Amino acid sequence: ELFIFPRQASAKGKVIIIHDPANSSPKLAEALATAGYKISAGDGPEADKEMLIATRVDDRVNRHLGKGGRVIVLAESKEASPANARIKIMPRAGSDRDGNWVTNFNWVRTGGAPFSEVAITKLLGFESARAVPQYVIEGVRGEDYADVLSGIFYGWVNNNAALAVQMRAGSGKVLLTTYRFGEYGSDPYTTHLLDAFIRYASGPEFAPKAIWE
Repeated sequence: ELFIFPRQASAKGKVIIIHDPANSSPKLAEALATAGYKISAGDGPEADKEMLIATRVDDRVNRHLGKGGRVIVLAESKEASPANARIKIMPRAGSDRDGNWVTNFNWVRTGGAPFSEVAITKLLGFESARAVPQYVIEGVRGEDYADVLSGIFYGWVNNNAALAVQMRAGSGKVLLTTYRFGEYGSDPYTTHLLDAFIRYASGPEFAPKAIWE
Protein backbone atom coordinates (compact mmCIF):
# COMPACT_ATOMS: atom_id res chain seq x y z
CA GLU A 1 0.00 0.00 0.00
CA LEU A 2 1.18 3.50 -0.82
CA PHE A 3 0.04 6.55 1.15
CA ILE A 4 -0.09 9.75 -0.86
CA PHE A 5 -0.11 13.12 0.90
CA PRO A 6 -0.63 16.57 -0.63
CA ARG A 7 2.19 19.07 -0.82
CA GLN A 8 2.83 20.68 2.55
CA ALA A 9 0.84 23.88 2.95
CA SER A 10 2.80 27.09 3.38
CA ALA A 11 3.30 28.20 6.98
CA LYS A 12 4.78 31.56 6.03
CA GLY A 13 4.11 34.22 8.64
CA LYS A 14 2.86 31.88 11.39
CA VAL A 15 4.71 32.70 14.61
CA ILE A 16 5.73 29.89 16.97
CA ILE A 17 7.51 29.96 20.33
CA ILE A 18 9.51 26.81 21.12
CA HIS A 19 10.05 25.94 24.80
CA ASP A 20 12.20 22.83 25.22
CA PRO A 21 13.97 23.12 28.60
CA ALA A 22 15.39 19.60 28.50
CA ASN A 23 16.51 19.93 24.86
CA SER A 24 14.55 16.78 24.03
CA SER A 25 13.59 18.00 20.54
CA PRO A 26 16.74 19.81 19.37
CA LYS A 27 15.89 19.75 15.66
CA LEU A 28 12.25 20.82 15.88
CA ALA A 29 12.78 24.59 15.80
CA GLU A 30 15.03 24.34 12.75
CA ALA A 31 12.59 22.02 10.97
CA LEU A 32 9.66 24.37 11.66
CA ALA A 33 11.68 27.34 10.44
CA THR A 34 12.53 25.47 7.25
CA ALA A 35 8.81 24.84 6.75
CA GLY A 36 8.16 28.59 6.88
CA TYR A 37 7.20 29.18 10.49
CA LYS A 38 8.68 32.21 12.22
CA ILE A 39 10.38 31.13 15.45
CA SER A 40 9.91 33.71 18.20
CA ALA A 41 11.84 34.18 21.44
CA GLY A 42 8.52 34.88 23.13
CA ASP A 43 9.61 38.12 24.76
CA GLY A 44 7.73 40.61 22.59
CA PRO A 45 4.63 42.62 23.50
CA GLU A 46 2.40 40.22 21.54
CA ALA A 47 3.97 37.02 22.93
CA ASP A 48 0.81 35.96 24.74
CA LYS A 49 -0.96 35.77 21.36
CA GLU A 50 1.69 33.54 19.81
CA MET A 51 1.45 29.75 19.73
CA LEU A 52 3.75 28.11 22.28
CA ILE A 53 5.01 24.60 21.58
CA ALA A 54 6.50 23.06 24.72
CA THR A 55 7.91 19.69 25.72
CA ARG A 56 6.71 19.91 29.32
CA VAL A 57 4.27 21.85 31.49
CA ASP A 58 6.25 24.17 33.76
CA ASP A 59 6.20 27.77 35.02
CA ARG A 60 6.89 29.15 31.53
CA VAL A 61 3.90 27.29 30.12
CA ASN A 62 1.68 28.23 33.06
CA ARG A 63 2.51 31.92 32.62
CA HIS A 64 1.59 31.74 28.94
CA LEU A 65 -1.70 30.00 29.75
CA GLY A 66 -2.39 32.49 32.54
CA LYS A 67 -2.31 35.28 29.97
CA GLY A 68 -4.87 33.50 27.82
CA GLY A 69 -2.30 31.92 25.51
CA ARG A 70 -2.51 28.69 23.57
CA VAL A 71 -0.05 25.84 24.08
CA ILE A 72 0.72 22.55 22.33
CA VAL A 73 2.58 20.21 24.67
CA LEU A 74 4.60 17.46 22.98
CA ALA A 75 4.75 15.04 25.89
CA GLU A 76 7.38 12.36 25.30
CA SER A 77 8.48 11.79 28.90
CA LYS A 78 6.95 11.24 32.32
CA GLU A 79 8.30 14.66 33.32
CA ALA A 80 6.15 16.42 30.71
CA SER A 81 3.35 16.70 33.27
CA PRO A 82 3.92 18.07 36.82
CA ALA A 83 4.20 15.40 39.49
CA ASN A 84 1.18 16.79 41.36
CA ALA A 85 -1.08 16.95 38.27
CA ARG A 86 -3.98 14.56 37.79
CA ILE A 87 -2.89 14.00 34.19
CA LYS A 88 0.04 11.57 33.99
CA ILE A 89 2.32 10.73 31.06
CA MET A 90 3.13 7.04 31.23
CA PRO A 91 5.46 4.92 29.05
CA ARG A 92 4.04 2.06 27.03
CA ALA A 93 7.25 0.01 26.95
CA GLY A 94 7.73 -2.51 29.72
CA SER A 95 4.10 -2.46 30.81
CA ASP A 96 0.67 -3.72 29.78
CA ARG A 97 0.31 -0.49 27.79
CA ASP A 98 2.55 -1.75 24.98
CA GLY A 99 -0.24 -4.07 23.83
CA ASN A 100 1.97 -7.07 23.11
CA TRP A 101 -0.07 -9.33 25.33
CA VAL A 102 -3.52 -8.43 24.03
CA THR A 103 -5.28 -6.60 21.24
CA ASN A 104 -4.96 -2.82 21.32
CA PHE A 105 -6.00 -0.08 18.93
CA ASN A 106 -4.84 3.47 18.48
CA TRP A 107 -7.85 5.52 17.36
CA VAL A 108 -8.46 9.06 16.13
CA ARG A 109 -11.53 11.24 15.75
CA THR A 110 -11.96 11.64 12.00
CA GLY A 111 -15.01 13.92 12.09
CA GLY A 112 -13.09 17.15 12.56
CA ALA A 113 -9.72 18.83 12.93
CA PRO A 114 -6.94 18.09 13.45
CA PHE A 115 -7.09 14.41 12.45
CA SER A 116 -9.59 14.85 9.64
CA GLU A 117 -6.70 16.26 7.57
CA VAL A 118 -4.55 13.13 7.83
CA ALA A 119 -6.76 10.25 8.92
CA ILE A 120 -7.12 7.40 6.44
CA THR A 121 -9.31 5.35 8.79
CA LYS A 122 -10.38 5.72 12.41
CA LEU A 123 -7.53 3.41 13.43
CA LEU A 124 -3.87 4.25 12.92
CA GLY A 125 -2.02 2.14 10.38
CA PHE A 126 1.45 1.92 8.90
CA GLU A 127 1.15 5.46 7.53
CA SER A 128 1.65 6.74 11.09
CA ALA A 129 4.52 4.44 12.08
CA ARG A 130 7.04 7.27 12.62
CA ALA A 131 4.62 9.27 14.80
CA VAL A 132 2.89 6.57 16.89
CA PRO A 133 3.21 7.50 20.59
CA GLN A 134 5.49 5.66 22.97
CA TYR A 135 3.68 7.25 25.91
CA VAL A 136 0.01 7.51 26.86
CA ILE A 137 -1.95 10.12 28.79
CA GLU A 138 -3.67 8.77 31.87
CA GLY A 139 -5.96 10.50 34.34
CA VAL A 140 -8.55 11.85 31.89
CA ARG A 141 -11.96 11.49 33.50
CA GLY A 142 -14.65 9.59 31.63
CA GLU A 143 -16.88 12.65 31.41
CA ASP A 144 -14.04 14.55 29.67
CA TYR A 145 -13.53 12.07 26.83
CA ALA A 146 -15.33 14.35 24.38
CA ASP A 147 -12.10 16.37 24.48
CA VAL A 148 -9.91 13.35 23.73
CA LEU A 149 -8.99 13.69 20.06
CA SER A 150 -7.04 10.44 19.86
CA GLY A 151 -6.63 7.54 22.23
CA ILE A 152 -5.82 3.90 22.79
CA PHE A 153 -7.71 1.00 24.28
CA TYR A 154 -6.37 -2.38 25.25
CA GLY A 155 -7.36 -5.30 27.42
CA TRP A 156 -10.62 -6.05 25.58
CA VAL A 157 -11.74 -2.41 25.89
CA ASN A 158 -11.12 -2.66 29.62
CA ASN A 159 -8.47 0.07 29.74
CA ASN A 160 -8.45 3.39 27.95
CA ALA A 161 -5.93 6.21 27.69
CA ALA A 162 -5.52 9.35 25.61
CA LEU A 163 -2.92 10.12 22.97
CA ALA A 164 -4.13 13.68 22.34
CA VAL A 165 -6.43 15.68 24.62
CA GLN A 166 -7.48 19.33 24.72
CA MET A 167 -8.14 21.24 27.94
CA ARG A 168 -8.78 24.67 29.37
CA ALA A 169 -6.28 26.08 31.83
CA GLY A 170 -7.58 29.30 33.33
CA SER A 171 -8.12 31.66 30.41
CA GLY A 172 -5.70 29.66 28.25
CA LYS A 173 -6.02 26.49 26.21
CA VAL A 174 -3.70 23.51 25.94
CA LEU A 175 -3.45 20.62 23.48
CA LEU A 176 -1.48 17.81 25.09
CA THR A 177 -0.24 14.96 22.90
CA THR A 178 2.21 12.08 23.04
CA TYR A 179 2.53 11.76 19.26
CA ARG A 180 6.18 11.92 18.18
CA PHE A 181 7.41 14.70 15.90
CA GLY A 182 11.13 14.03 15.73
CA GLU A 183 10.83 13.40 11.98
CA TYR A 184 8.87 16.54 11.20
CA GLY A 185 9.94 17.75 7.80
CA SER A 186 11.07 14.33 6.54
CA ASP A 187 8.16 11.98 7.26
CA PRO A 188 4.96 13.09 5.45
CA TYR A 189 2.43 11.88 8.03
CA THR A 190 4.39 13.37 10.93
CA THR A 191 4.77 16.67 9.09
CA HIS A 192 1.12 17.00 8.09
CA LEU A 193 -0.05 15.99 11.57
CA LEU A 194 1.93 18.67 13.42
CA ASP A 195 0.89 21.28 10.86
CA ALA A 196 -2.73 20.22 11.44
CA PHE A 197 -2.25 20.48 15.22
CA ILE A 198 -0.87 24.01 14.86
CA ARG A 199 -3.69 25.15 12.57
CA TYR A 200 -6.32 23.63 14.84
CA ALA A 201 -4.92 25.00 18.10
CA SER A 202 -4.60 28.44 16.49
CA GLY A 203 -8.13 28.59 15.15
CA PRO A 204 -11.70 29.13 16.36
CA GLU A 205 -12.55 25.40 16.44
CA PHE A 206 -10.18 24.93 19.37
CA ALA A 207 -12.74 25.11 22.18
CA PRO A 208 -12.03 22.53 24.91
CA LYS A 209 -14.36 22.05 27.86
CA ALA A 210 -12.23 19.75 30.04
CA ILE A 211 -10.20 21.54 32.71
CA TRP A 212 -6.47 21.03 33.31
CA GLU A 213 -5.83 20.14 36.95
